[in-house]
This record gives sequence, C-alpha cells and structure tokens, in this order.
Amino acid sequence: MDVSRSTQTLSRRGMLGAGSGAVAAVALGRGRARADEVDPPECTEPDPDADLTDEVGTNLPPSRIGVQTYSVNDQISSRGLGPVLTALAEIGYRGVEFAGLGGATAAEARTMLDDLGIHPVGQHAVMDSASLRTAVDLGLPHTGISLITNIHGVHTDAWTQTAEEFNTFGAQCAAEGVRFYVHMHPEPYTPVLDSPGNLALDVLLAHTDPELVFFEMDLYWACFTAMSAQGLLFDPADFVLPAPERFPIFHVKDGRALANERVAGQQVTPMNVTHAPYPMDGICDVGQGDVPFKDFFGKLAEVSDLSTHELVWERDTASNHPRGSLASARASYLMMRHDHMAAPSLY
Repeated sequence: MDVSRSTQTLSRRGMLGAGSGAVAAVALGRGRARADEVDPPECTEPDPDADLTDEVGTNLPPSRIGVQTYSVNDQISSRGLGPVLTALAEIGYRGVEFAGLGGATAAEARTMLDDLGIHPVGQHAVMDSASLRTAVDLGLPHTGISLITNIHGVHTDAWTQTAEEFNTFGAQCAAEGVRFYVHMHPEPYTPVLDSPGNLALDVLLAHTDPELVFFEMDLYWACFTAMSAQGLLFDPADFVLPAPERFPIFHVKDGRALANERVAGQQVTPMNVTHAPYPMDGICDVGQGDVPFKDFFGKLAEVSDLSTHELVWERDTASNHPRGSLASARASYLMMRHDHMAAPSLY
C-alpha cells in the first residue's frame, strides 16, 4: 500500500486538518460524555444474566470486548490479580490481555479466567523463550510485544531486518501453537526515507509472513500519529482493510486533540502531535475523546466479522480517574458495549 495515495480525512469528524501538525477543533459526537461527567451519559448497566450474543447490530460484539491489565495495574498491585479480574468480569469484560500476572503463576491465572468464564487474549511481553513458555502455560492464543525495540534504522533494509526477526520469533511461536503479534506505537507509522510515500508499516506488512506475524493496532496511537507533521497523511483503516486477518487484536483507546480542559474531573492537555515523545496526558475514557471509532469499526465491519477480532480497552492513565482505574474501566466498557461503535452514520 502506497499511503501517499491516501490523503482523505480520517473520519466525518475531520480529524486531519489541512496543515500538517495543526489540530482542528473536533465536533462532539452523539453519545460522547460531557466534560464534567465521570460516566458516559445514556448508558445503562448491562444485565449480568442477559444472553449477550454477538448479534448486536451496530454495537461491538460483547464477547470480544476485552481489557489490557496494564490499565488497572495499580489495582492489581494493591489487591491482587484475582479480585481485579473478578471486578472486570462483573463490569462485563469477556477477554483479558495481560501485562504481567501480578505475582500469580500462569496456572493460577488460567484458573482465575476459567472460573470467571472469560477468555485469554494474549500478553505484552518480549521476544524470548521465557515469554513463549508463559504463553503456552497460560494457554494464550497470542503472545506479543508492547513496543518495537528492534529498530535498526529508517531505510527499507533496516525495517526489512526487523521484519525478518519478527518472522523468526513468529515461527518459534507457531511451533508451540501460539501466534505472535506486534503492538504498535508511533514507530511503524514513520516514513521510510528511501521509499517516498511509504511508512515503516508498509515494509513490515510486505516482509513478514502472514502466517507467522500479526499486528495489534492501537487506535489512539494510529489516529494521532496520522496527524503528525513527522509523517504522511494516512487513514489507519487503509492498512487493515486489505487483510483484516492480520490484525486480530485492536486497542480501543481514546484521547483528545482539543485545547487544555478538564474531562471527567481530570486535567488533560493538548496532544502535541508534532514532536516526539508523544505526551499521554490527553488519553481519556472511551467516548470522551476524538478517536473516530465509529468510522473505523464501521469500515472494518464491511469487510470482516467484528467477532473475529479482539477489541481490547486500554487507558494508560486510568489510575488518574477520580474514582480509580476500575471506574475508568466501567465507563469505557459501557461506551464500547452500548454506543453503536460499529455505526459510522451515528455521529
């Protein structure tokens, strides 16, 4: 994919301004929480006894709504993994992506999941045998890395070397019945200097084996990197739609691109998308930011069954929530479950 051909705006909300690095004011979408609210408006508590099938029309499939434990690590540190998984299951989450096990063994963590009736999604770990062994012992379908660290340069050959290293570890994982995936921050969306019009992710997709290497798109990082003056204008969906099976997991993370203001009792600052490192102060609960989820998932639903993807909530700053990270988890779950996030026409 030559992303230089993709210069349309990211969504009906007009996230991409005409000038690179300029962040336009974004219209508030229907269903978005007001700045002084902790919980999303017009959302009802899900019935824990309801038969939550995936026949939900324009809503995300509830069986695929999961959580990244990094978001609630403060709670895990103080309360332990088991009580926090129980609380997340009671909120409604049905999948778990781990970022460590909070002192539990793999066998203990798996028992917790089975007892709660929630499924493992994967883990953020590293590319080594110990991480793979944990994945096997825990019965994970996927094991991944949270950040690309094996970056050898900014030219095609350098990113091809990274791709080959991914292939090697992906083959080791496949031999154990586990799929390897790469979680993406801004790095894969940087330009390839000797290939005008292409980003690093173009090289990675072209040179990794589709049977061995998969990708986890974090929609916050993808959308806001798309506005960066460092890169080319692109629509994150353009990477996914040609081969959605290569993207089995998405991080459903929201953030704001507006002026300094308070959101749900928390001070957030503008995302300075023209300079790295990208500040994370603008990350907020799902539905309180400007990531165009409905546009993205509406497009994805046209070419792929959403129930074949894991839709994992993450908020790096969830502990900043006035009532704690579990309140943040609940607020985001309600928006993911009830806000028609697969309906691009509902804005």
